[in-house]
Amino acid sequence: MSVALSLFAGWSLMLNLAIGAFSREGKNYWMIKTAPIGVTALMTAKYLMVFIPSVIMDWLLMVFATLIYHTSIIMLIYGMAVMVFSIAGSVGINLAFGVIGARLDWQDPRRMNSTASGCLGTLFGFLYLGLSMLFFLRPPNSFHISGPG
Repeated sequence: MSVALSLFAGWSLMLNLAIGAFSREGKNYWMIKTAPIGVTALMTAKYLMVFIPSVIMDWLLMVFATLIYHTSIIMLIYGMAVMVFSIAGSVGINLAFGVIGARLDWQDPRRMNSTASGCLGTLFGFLYLGLSMLFFLRPPNSFHISGPG
């Protein structure tokens, strides 16, 4: 349960940062466009700008929950790995929709992204997060490998 709560908090932060990652510059995007960096470096920087704070917040919440609920160190390590992989994919999905729906001519901060891309990004990111939770949140000690015979 602590993994799910930590993931929700990290997902909320990630969603806020990822969808508007390119639109935040607004009319000042020309400075980034004229900078001597490539598209790959810019996308990597934006990805890391969203990924690192989300994972750090998740890990801090997970350590806090581990201290409160007295869970094992193995479950803490497993939960941290789950968070890294779940947030990594979700950041990629939401960042992609943020790029597609970027509006650089906004005057009102509430209108930074197109509504369709923000809604679709949230929907697909939430679906991915649900699938990753189904896949990863099965505790590691419940996997049973049967031997020969």
